[in-house]
Amino acid sequence: MSASAKKKLRKEQNAAAMTEKQQREKKEAKKLKTYTFTFVVVMILVVVMALGLVLQVPLAGMFDRNSNAVSIGDHKLSTTDFSYYYVDSIVDHFNEAYEMYGNYAQYFIGYDASKPLSSQIYDKEKDMTWADYFIDTGLDNAKDTLSLYDDAIKNEHKLTEDEQENLEYNLDLVEMIASARGYSNTDAFLRACYGSGANMDTYENYCEIKSLAASYFTAHSDSIEYTDEDYRNYEKDKYDTFSSFTYATYTVRVSDYLTGEKDSSGNYSAEQKAAALEAAKKDAEALSKASYKNVEAFNEAAKKLTINKDKKTISFSENKNTLYTNITNEDVQKWVTDASRKKNDITSIEVTSTSTDSNGKETKEVTGYQVVLYVSTNKNLMNLVDVQHILVKFTGGTTNSATGEVTYTDAQKKTALNKAYAILEEWKKGEATKESFAALAKEKSEDTGSKENGGLYEDVIPGQMVEAFDDWCFKSTQVPGNTGLVETEYGWHVMYFVEKDERTYRDFMINNEMLNKEMEEWHDGLSKPYEVEKDDLSRLKKDLKVASLPLLY
Repeated sequence: MSASAKKKLRKEQNAAAMTEKQQREKKEAKKLKTYTFTFVVVMILVVVMALGLVLQVPLAGMFDRNSNAVSIGDHKLSTTDFSYYYVDSIVDHFNEAYEMYGNYAQYFIGYDASKPLSSQIYDKEKDMTWADYFIDTGLDNAKDTLSLYDDAIKNEHKLTEDEQENLEYNLDLVEMIASARGYSNTDAFLRACYGSGANMDTYENYCEIKSLAASYFTAHSDSIEYTDEDYRNYEKDKYDTFSSFTYATYTVRVSDYLTGEKDSSGNYSAEQKAAALEAAKKDAEALSKASYKNVEAFNEAAKKLTINKDKKTISFSENKNTLYTNITNEDVQKWVTDASRKKNDITSIEVTSTSTDSNGKETKEVTGYQVVLYVSTNKNLMNLVDVQHILVKFTGGTTNSATGEVTYTDAQKKTALNKAYAILEEWKKGEATKESFAALAKEKSEDTGSKENGGLYEDVIPGQMVEAFDDWCFKSTQVPGNTGLVETEYGWHVMYFVEKDERTYRDFMINNEMLNKEMEEWHDGLSKPYEVEKDDLSRLKKDLKVASLPLLY
């Protein structure tokens, strides 16, 4: 694997490790033998009673830390040990939804965050609650982690200096968060997150195990290298899988053509449905038999259909550089990838749905037709790129109370442009190097995701950035040192082109697919011998209310 390929892979895998909410892993407290623990507790209570004193002993925490909740391979995890995996699986699930849906995440997580997980059904047929689901997820995560950890220890793998620093930083961050949120100490914060047995010692041990496992996984993936011959052999039988396609579709829906009165049950008659199907088919055939010089002409023809009269929008879609794997209709996939396909070829593809009655009999029904206009195929042979940027955001603006969309005046946009231009001129009058641009980005950029890294985005793939930003990155004329100003919905960007990567986007995708398969097989081989047993989960917080967790976004 080339240096730049490893650079990309490391970045992705480190990001994957960090998305576990930077789970800050900690040192396991020494475990007392059960009989010793019980004896000590009894003796303390006897003395207290003899003295007539009332002593409040944090028994719950000690029981949690010394119980045997699950067994994974040769590892015996206490309730506290397993709580870290259990709760973090809940947090990861919620935060993934939050990253996708923002403040609307609660409507997409599948359960009510304000109610106990143990009272909400995940799978009725299996009699599984959401608490059961997250227990199983936590067990899978623990099995994966511990199998990697054990092999890392066996092979004397160590954290790199950067990884060790990152671990220590994350542990310190936990303490800072606890203080910022008003907890008396870090242990109190951890108890609120993970249960009564949680403390800094056990959490640190958890974090160290997770960090070493992730480091070992990354190190192994970095050791795998592929040649150009490997890429070409791999794609032979699946060449189209790594290509992208530009095409347009108009969907003719049978339901749009249903007319007349419904019966007393609110249904259309068989005759009405047959007439609607025939009318839809007729329009689809008319569109697919015509010739169009471009997508716009096809769109206009669809708009002129009688069924679309007076409609402001129609079910028309232009799909630009859509990866093969993102084309959801298999018939469309097959048609656009046909080797004989030419620009502006058009076809009509039947859309069906299948229903099953109470006796198990399946019925297929035509629900419409998808008229498809082919435009082009992109083999994705462009090189990935590294760019730096400095973002100057628009300020002011007017927010639409209904949509939340913010609009800016020309004057407000001009103010941001002038500021961006001044930054670019400042750079040009200075050393005008990659390093001096990075220094300016750290000082002036308003992109929190990249400013600390000097505004750098490495191995940018086509379509990763917003359109104007993306277009600038992949101009065929770009060479190292090129600069420019680009306007997007976020503001004005001062751009600096660093370099083209030696890999193409196509080889990037092939490499990832090959590597993922190889790594999965390797990891499965490590974890397969590990047997998982639920010993005693009675002390686990199955009635946890997710909304009360301090770890959520």
